[in-house]
Amino acid sequence: MSEIVEKVEIEENLLEKDSAKTEKKESMPKIEEKPSPKREAHVSDEKKKEVAELKKLFTEYNTIALVDLTNLPSPQLQIMRKKLDGSLIKVSKKRLIRIALQNLKEKKGIQDFIPHLEKVMPALIFSKDNSFKLSSFLRKNKSKVAAKPGQIAPKDLQINAGPTPFAPGPMIGELGSLGIKATVEEGKIVVKQDAVVVKEGEEVNDKVADLLTKLDIKPMEIGLNLVAAYEDGLILDKDILDFDESLYVDEIKRIAGDAFKLTIGIGYVTKDNIQMLLSKAESEAKSLVDKAGIITNDSVKGMVAKAENEAGNVKNLVKDVPDESKEEKKEEPKKEESLKEQNSTENDEGDEKKMDTTEEIPTAEELAEKKKLKEEEETNKENLEEKKEEEKAPSVHELAEKKEETKTDDVPSIHELVEKKKDNDQGGQ
Repeated sequence: MSEIVEKVEIEENLLEKDSAKTEKKESMPKIEEKPSPKREAHVSDEKKKEVAELKKLFTEYNTIALVDLTNLPSPQLQIMRKKLDGSLIKVSKKRLIRIALQNLKEKKGIQDFIPHLEKVMPALIFSKDNSFKLSSFLRKNKSKVAAKPGQIAPKDLQINAGPTPFAPGPMIGELGSLGIKATVEEGKIVVKQDAVVVKEGEEVNDKVADLLTKLDIKPMEIGLNLVAAYEDGLILDKDILDFDESLYVDEIKRIAGDAFKLTIGIGYVTKDNIQMLLSKAESEAKSLVDKAGIITNDSVKGMVAKAENEAGNVKNLVKDVPDESKEEKKEEPKKEESLKEQNSTENDEGDEKKMDTTEEIPTAEELAEKKKLKEEEETNKENLEEKKEEEKAPSVHELAEKKEETKTDDVPSIHELVEKKKDNDQGGQ
């Protein structure tokens, strides 16, 4: 307990000493601290003129492009100066461009250029052309070159799948060290799948540069690399400015075609569709006249031709209907012709038999058989003739019946004669 009490007393003494010191400090008079004079940095007149010139150019031109001159040879820059007729290329230091942009407050949004100055060797293009037109011009005036060690990749550098000109050997190991899958097919090294060796913004090392050179891949472009452009208060990045013009042209054509179809569909008259609308109305009116059967100066010829065509079709249908009376008359001569053909065939067969007898001498047995056959045929013929005569000649019974019928019909009876005589006598009296 005594130790704890001593510690508490010591702490109280220390607090009393601290409070006494603070009271002494507050009682002492305060000394005013004078600010140290600022040293003004010396700025050369040339730099001031450069900043003033940049501010003047920023205000005069509507389109301002920031380009990167990294790895651009000086002769190429001079060529581009000549090609950009009507535009001005201004090369200046980053710090001076930044100062000019910071002091240029009357132009809206121009200060947004400042972040794009990092990691580039800047140059400014002052132009009165559209920023997209300027970007297209710069893109078309670039040339492909091989990558060098230490350069920054402007985009993902990729080795595509496919055959290479290399024979099997150490090259397979070089590809494998960079993460590229390769095999040997038909005596050549073949890359199995696409592989990105350097990503956009990364530095190209010695191995990658050597491999790209061996594969004859030229990923770098010599020219003015557009970073961003300012136009009408907007900052347009290179991703926006770098586009395929043909895609936009095709899209505009498609939109124009759809708009033209819409005007035709709703009947909205314009200079471009008036002729088509008139031809469409004329064709619709003609079809309406034809369907309704309305006679006009233009439709009467078509209607007459249609009637003639229909009449011809009816006539053809009537021709196709068979005439029964004519067919019956045709059948009778056909029967007679068939009978004549049968008789002729029988005569021909008889003639053939005669020819056969003359050509070959029959034996006694054959002659006897033929004689029997002839006799049988003659008897058959006689029987047939008798049957025909029997069918034709009436029997005695039939003749008697017919005679009785004639007697009853024609010869009057005695009673009838007596009555007839009485009638005659009375008529004479």
